[in-house]
Amino acid sequence: AEEFTTPPKNVSVASGKAVNFVCGVSTVPAGVQELQLNIYSWSVNASIRCPGDNVYLSAQVIMGYCENRGRELRAVWRMATTVKADNGTYVTCFSPGIRPAEGYLSITENSNYFTTLIACVFGGFFGILIIFCLAFCFLKRSKRLQKCLILSTGRQDVTTSVTSS
Repeated sequence: AEEFTTPPKNVSVASGKAVNFVCGVSTVPAGVQELQLNIYSWSVNASIRCPGDNVYLSAQVIMGYCENRGRELRAVWRMATTVKADNGTYVTCFSPGIRPAEGYLSITENSNYFTTLIACVFGGFFGILIIFCLAFCFLKRSKRLQKCLILSTGRQDVTTSVTSS
């Protein structure tokens, strides 16, 4: 029994990255001349038959195409970008006389997002802290503010002393 020369593989990528699913079969000696690669995801169920025309699913940014590499016929599904919902997407490869093969997609967390979020929170906190400290220092040195505060506290003392007599 023949096997795929390039069976689909399980792929693990970060969200937002591109991914290719490839399936290939030997075309010699007098080998297989037909290949089908199906993709199943939350947003699409589609097939590419080789030899055949390219398939472009614009809404999902997925492209299916065939490659003839001399001794190997290949079917490829290319996802230009991935999202968390693509986790669990899988492909199945079929060819006459060969047992079907599958490959699965796992989406990993993009740790850069959390790093950026934490850095922004800390940066914002310390930025505001510095602004308040500088404002306090400048206002403390301000003659105009001191004069205003002395006048306002002096008036309160006068009213307090008048009422207490």
